[in-house]
Amino acid sequence: MKTVDFNKLSTFLSPTQVLEEYPEAQKLLIERGKQILIKDGLLDEDAIKEAEVQQEALNVTVERLEGSIEVLQTRLSRFLAEFVVSQNNLKQRIYRLEKQGHRTLDDLKVANITEDKEEYF
Repeated sequence: MKTVDFNKLSTFLSPTQVLEEYPEAQKLLIERGKQILIKDGLLDEDAIKEAEVQQEALNVTVERLEGSIEVLQTRLSRFLAEFVVSQNNLKQRIYRLEKQGHRTLDDLKVANITEDKEEYF
């Protein structure tokens, strides 16, 4: 059986990291802190409610933005895939046209050579 040295454990995680790792504990600490401040008369309940409403509105906005980002990422991926396909198609067309152009030049050279030979005879 192993024992855990809590002094060493506390050096590994900062308080901020602990709260991020354990959101339930964070909620409990916030609630307990609110209760203490209200009891001492240092926190206004109306201000708490207003802050909670603002926080909820902020959460809704963040969720909406995350959804928008996902949609934009999907669109960007689709456009990138279409771009790659179009680029490959254009490269193939250019290759075929260049190949056709070289063949035509070669055919012209052969035609000129045969015409030149006919002039000699």
